[in-house]
Amino acid sequence: MKKISMPILRSFIAACAITAVSAASAAGSESVTAVISKQCSGECITFTADSSEYNVKILFTASETVSDFSFTSVEMKDFVNGRPVFDTAPLMSLKTLDPEKPLLVTMTFFGDLPSYGITYTDRKGKQHNYTVEMSGKDGSVVLNPF
Repeated sequence: MKKISMPILRSFIAACAITAVSAASAAGSESVTAVISKQCSGECITFTADSSEYNVKILFTASETVSDFSFTSVEMKDFVNGRPVFDTAPLMSLKTLDPEKPLLVTMTFFGDLPSYGITYTDRKGKQHNYTVEMSGKDGSVVLNPF
């Protein structure tokens, strides 16, 4: 099992480095359950967005508390100035996402376009929106700002 760090978030928001563990990008002898157990320390919030036979488990962990966290569905509607515009709908929301209690999501990467995203507000009150995608290069989880 490979632990995947989200450098995109680190470069944009030092206050919230998100880490993900994904069965789709598993490598080595450590099982998904073992890695998740280490990260969760027995305390995880769980959510199932999709239960298809191709689902993966993604663990979202914040390095410090963020507020108004939502796991959302996303649908691309348009391109403006060369950037995609997405409609979003919250699938589950948390008042806060704390380092001590990460979020474990069961979801499916359906194709080339993202189907899911996350939103949250940082400690300075700025809202952040990211799509949750899988890299076509190495299968790692990628969070892209939108």
